[in-house]
Amino acid sequence: MARKKKRPSRRRKGPRPQPYDAQMIRDFLEHLMWEVRISHFETVSSPGTINPELVQQLTKYMAKRRAALLPIIVSRKAVLSTDTFMAEFNEMMRTKREKEMEHLEALQDLFDQALGCIEAANAA
Repeated sequence: MARKKKRPSRRRKGPRPQPYDAQMIRDFLEHLMWEVRISHFETVSSPGTINPELVQQLTKYMAKRRAALLPIIVSRKAVLSTDTFMAEFNEMMRTKREKEMEHLEALQDLFDQALGCIEAANAA
């Protein structure tokens, strides 16, 4: 008796591809921008100054995702430092955070396009 040939399976082998979660990516990018803004605010304001809008936005993302996206930078030198060291450190961090905000803002249109594609693909 002749054996029947097996038809090749159309099913892919391996795990099924998982679509990107557009909302999670959007949350991540917005959360990152708020953290950069807060870090920048801390370099241009007096110690202990609080911006309620920044705190409210960060609280929203921390409650939803339970993750900090930027490290808290505390220099051991800062504890023993001079005012000059702290002024130079704050200036360096201010400049760094301003550049990061500019870069994130410059890429916002690209992020929106990519997320729109993800959402369209997920809806199909």
